[in-house]
Amino acid sequence: MAKLSADQITSLCENYRKAAYVQPGRAEMGQKSESFRLLEHGLEFHNLDFDELIASILGLTSTLSDPGLSIISSDHTALWSWCGEFLFGVRSTFFEGEKPNLKPLFKNAILVSIAHSKAYDPREIDLSLILSYIVFPLLEAILKRAACEYMAPDGSVIKPFHKPDGKNLYTNKNTCSNLYAMLTLHYTHIASPELKKDLDTYKAHIELLDKEKSPFEMIFFWRNDTLHGNLHYPTIAGTLLNLCLLIIIHELKDQYNERRDTLVQRIEWFFCKSPDAFLYYPQQ
Repeated sequence: MAKLSADQITSLCENYRKAAYVQPGRAEMGQKSESFRLLEHGLEFHNLDFDELIASILGLTSTLSDPGLSIISSDHTALWSWCGEFLFGVRSTFFEGEKPNLKPLFKNAILVSIAHSKAYDPREIDLSLILSYIVFPLLEAILKRAACEYMAPDGSVIKPFHKPDGKNLYTNKNTCSNLYAMLTLHYTHIASPELKKDLDTYKAHIELLDKEKSPFEMIFFWRNDTLHGNLHYPTIAGTLLNLCLLIIIHELKDQYNERRDTLVQRIEWFFCKSPDAFLYYPQQ
């Protein structure tokens, strides 16, 4: 199968957007745009190295980030399937023993995101709506986990930090339940320089949806509007699932390629014995 570099993956996603996004609020999917899909170029997610996987997460976020391009494609499903297999497949120990345990929440978010590929009649269930209710607490839990120096899992503040306005402080007397504040804290004080660079790319993609608000502020309003039933943008869930994956995969940067090689060998051996041995990957 074809081997695509990180730059080629990014370019294909950019070309898809250019071909599909004909004018603001209007998209036209056809032979030209579909020719830029990653799977059409022989990409196999389990053969990607760390940089190529990150490029796929960011690139496929960009294909969800224009108004009118609200289509979850087989590229997205295959990406999420591989990430699910890597994080939660056979003999995976990631997240084991953690309190609170992110594993059930993250597993179910992945399973919901790929379920339509197996559903008998996808018209009977709105999986993007279900995922949109799961992905916000998942993102919050991931951010609290990363910010363990600053806050406890219940949001009670351990170490003071600035609110998004840069002036006022969360102190030890406070509890932080504000997703905007958690995202700002993570970006400002926790993310590595490499992750921060990728978060800048991610933010640039979702900025296209609403240029009146900053990206993190936009996510904050998405959560409130979704929880109160005022908003159902079909690709919000996939866009935020990619943010969760971006943060977690970066955490595994130093061990990703080695773990991937071990898992691929196991998949190749077991899949010959029983194609049904995997919950996540490959998805056909």
